[in-house]
Amino acid sequence: MKIRFDRLSAFFTASVHPPAAFLLTRTRIGSVVRSGKDGGISGQVVLPLPPGVLEPSFDKRNIANPAAFEKAVRDAGARVGRSGGPVGLLVPESCLKAFVLPFESLPSSPRERDEVLRWRLAKLVPFAPEDMRMSYAVLKSPGGTRVLMAIARTEVVREYEDAFGRVGMPVRDIGVPALNLLGLVRLDPPGHALVLNIEEDYLSLTAVLDGQVALYRFKPFLQDPHEPQAPRLKIDQAAVEVETTVRFIEDREKRSIGAVWVRAAFPDSASAAAGLQERLTNLAVRELELPPAVRPPDRAFLAPLVGQGVS
Repeated sequence: MKIRFDRLSAFFTASVHPPAAFLLTRTRIGSVVRSGKDGGISGQVVLPLPPGVLEPSFDKRNIANPAAFEKAVRDAGARVGRSGGPVGLLVPESCLKAFVLPFESLPSSPRERDEVLRWRLAKLVPFAPEDMRMSYAVLKSPGGTRVLMAIARTEVVREYEDAFGRVGMPVRDIGVPALNLLGLVRLDPPGHALVLNIEEDYLSLTAVLDGQVALYRFKPFLQDPHEPQAPRLKIDQAAVEVETTVRFIEDREKRSIGAVWVRAAFPDSASAAAGLQERLTNLAVRELELPPAVRPPDRAFLAPLVGQGVS
């Protein structure tokens, strides 16, 4: 099986377009359904996953209890009136690896460009091409050419595809939460910002420079995943990562970041933005804007499922 070099709109970094879309974390499953010509949200749900059912990983089995996982998918689908048909899926970011890589130039021929990217990929990950699924997009900016890559193990992707397929909901698109949040960001001129995604057991940072994705970073929290750390410790660690990333961008890219958009989707995260603002005194900390149809208390958790549908 050849490695898949799909366009960005076709695989991991794609926007997930319902009618129905699902979002997974280690402890929760959420779903949003859109209907009508305007794509308005007609149903939403967030349910707990039993402990140990899902253990997200890049190179290990993810679904430890398929029967319990499939029951949770059915239950979530039933709550939003979805019992079959194709769906979109956002998987935890710990299931994949993403890179934003600079290039002086790339061949215009798709075949030659793919060969260059295969060569670059071989230097980044120790897996055979046939063991991976990959998507990429070429990003043009005043600073040059960058390529946004996202890769996952084929066997991990198939776990999710097979599980949803067995309950009659084949997966049409697979995406990741952080990149789907970009539709909720309102960039101020000149188009620079950080998007901070804080989950229960990890955080990720996406830097947008000149209106384009320029950097992606993923950091697991330093903890036992079965004993989540206190919310304040998560905020402290997130603030350190933001400060480090801002300094890196100033030194390497010669750009100045003025705002950090934050989505905090872990238990007891209600005051996350305020806590970050206390630490990040030189930055404006902003919460992502969601349509009123997304009801509390699950607005932050469901944000990635609606991000690309906000105009």
